[in-house]
Amino acid sequence: KDGVQVAKPEHYAQMQTYMRKMQITVALYGAVNKNDDRLWMEIVHIDPILADQYLDRAHQIIFLKHAPKKLSESAGYFECTYCSQRPVCHIGKEPAVNCRTCHFATTEQNGTWVCNEPTKSKQVLDEDQQLAACINYTKL
Repeated sequence: KDGVQVAKPEHYAQMQTYMRKMQITVALYGAVNKNDDRLWMEIVHIDPILADQYLDRAHQIIFLKHAPKKLSESAGYFECTYCSQRPVCHIGKEPAVNCRTCHFATTEQNGTWVCNEPTKSKQVLDEDQQLAACINYTKL
């Protein structure tokens, strides 16, 4: 009843960023009411300023040197219960051992991952290498 921007802000943000990156100005949002199968269709127009804000926020998060602040300190917080990283964030489980969680790995402005371990001299990592871990893996 409130529209996608109010009812599902995460969907609205996703639509705005996709429209901005695809250089389109309008999109159709569709949803199904799970209680009675009624359909909701809504035309969404791009808000270029808001889309750029979402893209800037994503860029800042991607290049953070440390994990962002938790949504909540409670493992039972509603949004945390759906997160695949809940065990790492709240229960103390170790993150997966791979290049993406290694102290030596960084993301570059062009989207590549690079190993900065001294013996590798800024080696660009393909996806298979990112998901593996070498003998020099060092926890963040």
